[in-house]
Order: sequence, then structure tokens, then C-alpha cells
Amino acid sequence: MNLRLPMPASFHDKVAWLVAAISTVSIASVAIVLATVNHYDVRGAAFDSLRAQASVAALNSGAPLVFGDRDTATEVLQAFKAMPGIDTATLYALDGSVFARYRRAPTAGAARGLLGELPTSGSRLVSSLPVEEKGQRLGRLEVSYDPSGLERQLWASALLATTVALSAIVLALLASRALAALVTRPVAILTRTAERVSATGDYSVRAPALPGRDELASLAGSFNGMLERIERQDLDLKASREEAEEASRLKDEFLATLSHELRTPMTPILGWAQILHRLAGSDAKVAQAAEVIERNAVAQTRIIDDLLDMSRIVSGKIRLDVRGYDPREVIDAALDAVRAAAQARGIALHCAVDADVPMLRGDPQRIQQVLWNLLSNATKFTGQGGRVGIEASLAGQGVRIRVSDTGSGIAPSFLPHVFERFRQADSSATRIHGGLGLGLAIVKQIVELHGGSVSASSAGPGQGAAFTIELPVPQGAHPPMAAQGPARDAALASASLPPGLRVLVVDDEADTRGWIARVLADGGADVRAAASAAEALAALAAFRPQLLLSDIGMPGRDGYALIRDVRALPDAALASVPALALTAFARAEDSARAIAAGYQLHLGKPVDEARLLAAVASLAAD
Repeated sequence: MNLRLPMPASFHDKVAWLVAAISTVSIASVAIVLATVNHYDVRGAAFDSLRAQASVAALNSGAPLVFGDRDTATEVLQAFKAMPGIDTATLYALDGSVFARYRRAPTAGAARGLLGELPTSGSRLVSSLPVEEKGQRLGRLEVSYDPSGLERQLWASALLATTVALSAIVLALLASRALAALVTRPVAILTRTAERVSATGDYSVRAPALPGRDELASLAGSFNGMLERIERQDLDLKASREEAEEASRLKDEFLATLSHELRTPMTPILGWAQILHRLAGSDAKVAQAAEVIERNAVAQTRIIDDLLDMSRIVSGKIRLDVRGYDPREVIDAALDAVRAAAQARGIALHCAVDADVPMLRGDPQRIQQVLWNLLSNATKFTGQGGRVGIEASLAGQGVRIRVSDTGSGIAPSFLPHVFERFRQADSSATRIHGGLGLGLAIVKQIVELHGGSVSASSAGPGQGAAFTIELPVPQGAHPPMAAQGPARDAALASASLPPGLRVLVVDDEADTRGWIARVLADGGADVRAAASAAEALAALAAFRPQLLLSDIGMPGRDGYALIRDVRALPDAALASVPALALTAFARAEDSARAIAAGYQLHLGKPVDEARLLAAVASLAAD
């Protein structure tokens, strides 16, 4: 079994444990070595003394043996009294008879041997030495030694050594705690300071200065210097972040204002062009003029949308209104948006959607924008009498939508750059086709936000091009009900206003206000117009509208203030009048804010008269 001692958790305990372990091992090793050396020294000294005393007694016993003097021999043996460990000392004559004896205590059975070998038997050591005189053997001297006293002395010495060692170990343990505290206290202070900075993010915290000039004091100084630099960098970073956030806020405000200011004049241009086209009748020149104005207004609106969308994409603020949608409806809407431009250039539009194409999830307006960009580009780069096609089919785990044309094609060297921002195959002043070079970059970003991919292919200049979109199919998706898209389109196309519907139109722009009033009046509504929120509030009680259509960006009190005032009216019928926000603030967040303020519907400018009439009819029917 592998036994491992648990290591202490704190740095202080680890240092104390390490110092104590080293001290304990060192003291124990020294104590063991000293005890061992002392053991052998004491034993050696005792046996050397025994050996010397026995040799002297043997030497002095020769004369008494020669002369038969037992008394003298007994006196010689009495010298062993000085050695407490000697039990008996016996002098034997040459014939083996006892000549003289010294006895301290009864002898125990013992083995015989030489003193130098010190054999043992029981608890006694027995030594036998010959007694000689001038080389002639006279007898022998036998000495019995009891080592128990020596052993008691050795044990006492070992116990003393152990006691001293244990005392030293205890002192080492206490010293190790104090030493560990001395060494680790500065580290603990730095650790607590670092933890406080990490927990609070307050880089103005400093560790207390440590006395002395050692490495720990230097570490504390370096640590405080590091905190000072980080604090300075953090302040600079916060200032930079605040400046960036302020710049981003100003940019967003500027873009919102730019969008409003660009979309506002586009609304009457597009709207009155549609009315002019509708009223042209058999006058081909007027109809052509109206169509040209409308087509270029739509193109201008697309450029505005591209600029704003690219800004949102770069700043990461583009939002998707994700829901289920029918790809057929999106494709039909995108085709309708480019149909007039294609007809003007004599380009044939072809559409083929397989019956097994399922419902998808995403932002249908953004996917329609993608297809509109691709179809518009294909129309722009295809000459008179060319062909533009769009196909949709189920491919593996996704839906594949392919937009192809018979136009000018793409050079192989430019294909890898076709989706890059501001990149155009021809950017010279003499280029044939206009544009900012943003459309395809926006296409790529929007498709990837939907979890899909887009690719371009071309056989070369003059041989047309094709763009393929792959969109993922959600789990459990199925083909939509037959004719769902056309039925809905037909319902929108046939939308009509209830006769005499009273509509109050509020817009500070006279051209836009006049166009809206004209479209609604042509649709059979009874229209009253107001140029400000104050005029609208004054007209409410007298006109008692059944529907309120208001702009948002107006001087004085804007559309948000107006709808709050309306919803706060004491007259319940007027306070609950359905309201439609028609505004050049056309972002998704603008729509959410308008609905939250009290409007039921939100439409972004510019808007064509068909969508306007459909929205008003839908709101009036609720």
C-alpha cells in the first residue's frame, strides 16, 4: 500500500513543514550517530579496562603460585573490587585446582573464551588468561564480568540523547513556525493585496512597504510598481473606452439622422412617381418618366440601405428578426423588386423552386434583401436581351438558392475578392456600372449570420456568373401549404380601405404629407392632415379619426410624445384609436420603440403605395 503524507495547503504551512522536516531529520541523524559512537566508545573503554586489570592480575599472580602464597594471591584478586562489573575472579593452579578466588556475587553459567572475542552466554562475559613466569606456565586466571551495569549506563546515555534530540526537535518545530511566519508574512501580504485587486478591480490598492532591502522587500516594491502601471493603463483604457463609446453613440445618432434625412425626401419622390405612373394612362412619355424616377429612387434607397447595413455589420449591431418563413414568398418579393428594372433592359427573369423546399427559420426581410442584391447585381451586369434566373432546391441538409445570369461575368483573378467590402472589378472613372461595392459584402455577412454560406462562380469575362447560397434547414421542417405565398400576396394586392375611413395624417414634411393624403384619399378614405403633434391633438376631438398615421421625427413634440398624449386622453374612444408609425427611422430598434410607445404598426420610409394601403387596411380591419 502506497502511503503518502498529506501536504499542507498554505504556503506558510509548507515552509514550516519543510523547515521542521529538515530540522527533525538532521537532529535525529546527529543523535543516532552520537548515540552509536558513544555506545561503542563506552563499551570499548569498559572492555579495555577489564582487559588491562585482568592482565595486571595475571602478571601479579605468578609469584604467589610459585611460592604457594594463597594470601598474597587473594590480595591480588581483591584489586577487582575497583571494577563493579566483575562478579568473580578465580586463580587456578597448574593442576586445575582453585588456588585463590575473589567473589562479589554468585556466578552464573557462562561460556569460556578469549577476552578479545568477548563471547556471551546469558548475561555474563567470561575471560581466561594464562599465568606465566619467565615463559613457564604456572596456572590460569579466570574473570567473570556482568555487563548489565554497562548496559544500564548505555541505556541511560541513549535515553539522555533521545531526550535531548526530542527537545531539540520541539524547539526546531517552534522555530520553524516562527521562521515560516517571518518568511511568508510578506508573501501573504502580497497575496491578500493581489486577491483584493482581483476581486474588486481596484488597481489603486497598494501592498504595505516591507522593511529591509532583501528580495521580499524588492518584490513588494516591484508589485506596487506593477499595480501603479496597471492602474495608469486601466485609466487610459477606460478613458479610451468612454471616448470610443461616445464616438459610437455619436455615430449611431449620426446614422439615424442620416437615414432619416435621406429617406424622408425619397418618400415623396417614390410616392409621387408611382402616382404619376398610375395617372399617366395612355401617355407613354409620362409613364416612362415616372418609371425612370421610380426605378432610380428605388436604386438610391438601396444605396442608403447598403451604407447603413454595412455600418451596423462592422459595429456588430445588426439584428435579425428570426421567425419561420416560406422561401417562395421571399423569392417572389425579391423578383418583384427587380422586375421593372429587368423589363426596362429587356432582360428575361426565370424562377424555378422545387416543391420539396421546406419552411426555413431566419429573418425573411434580410434574406429578401440578400436575394434582391444578387438579382439586382445580375440585372445590372446583364446586357439587353439577356437572362437572369433564380433556382431553389433541397440539397442535403440545406436549401440551395442559385442566382445566375448571362452577363459580363467575373475575371478569375477577381473571384477571390468578390465579397470584400468596397472592392469592384472596375473602379476606374470610366467604369460602365455604378455602385459602392458593398452589396456582395452585405450578402455574405447576412447569409453567415443565418448559419449559411455563399459562393460565386464564373467561367470568365463575358460568360455570365452565378451566386449560390446554402441555408440550413431547421429540424422537422416541412414544405409549406400549397399556394400559401400567392394567396397572401393576392390578399395584400386586393386590400381595400373601408369606405369613408377617417384617417388623421401627421407629418411635418408637406410633400410627404400630401402624398400620403392623396394615396389614402384615392383609396376611399376621408383624410385630415396635420403638420405637427399640436395640430394633431387639436384635430382629434373635432375629426374623431378611426385611424392615426403619424411620422416620428418632427420638430417640437415627436411622434412618441404624440402617441403618449393620445393614449392618455380621457376619451376612451380617442385614446384607443389604432395608430401606424410611418417614419424614416426604419431600424429594427426603431420599430420596437414605436410599438412599445403605443403604435400598433411601424413602416419605414420610403414605402410604396401598395404597402401603405395594405398596412392601413390591415390596421382598420382589426
